Amino acid sequence: MLNRLREVEKNENTEEDNNLNNKNRKNGIDDDDNNIGGKKTTKKENEHNDESTIKNTKSLDKPVILAIDDSPDILKTLHIILRNKYKVYTLPKPEKLSTMLSTIEPDLFLLDYKMPAISGLDLITIIRKHPKHKKTPIIFLTSDASRDIITSAVALGVCDYVVKPFKSDKLRAKIEKHLNI
Repeated sequence: MLNRLREVEKNENTEEDNNLNNKNRKNGIDDDDNNIGGKKTTKKENEHNDESTIKNTKSLDKPVILAIDDSPDILKTLHIILRNKYKVYTLPKPEKLSTMLSTIEPDLFLLDYKMPAISGLDLITIIRKHPKHKKTPIIFLTSDASRDIITSAVALGVCDYVVKPFKSDKLRAKIEKHLNI
């Protein structure tokens, strides 16, 4: 029975991944070599573990990751590439970070740098002021790899960064490194 349940879940995951891959190819995203990036998706396409579907994370066996990015495509892609090993929550509206932190306890943060309402640098400060997240790993996702931006992020408490577009294997390796997996 358990094997049958795993097989059904695997088939569902594969079907969702195939649908995203087909959509990504239509939008010019080459997912064959795990290159991340792309165009906007609809709100319905982005409905996965965002702030509206938060549950108690203390009872989960998987490490919890909070991904904050204004791009629904990036959030959906992060969710898909990380969901097998991590409990991934996404936050498309960075201004809701304080509310989210009162609801979940992430083991690691993935932050976009450029967002319309609040920059990733501002989010680092908010996270580090939170009593439970003074030392929680933060990985910066940025398309701007300028020395000044990276230096500022590290000075504020970022432990690592990944330049967009990025390879999913590289991101997974950095996450594992900082979660000591």
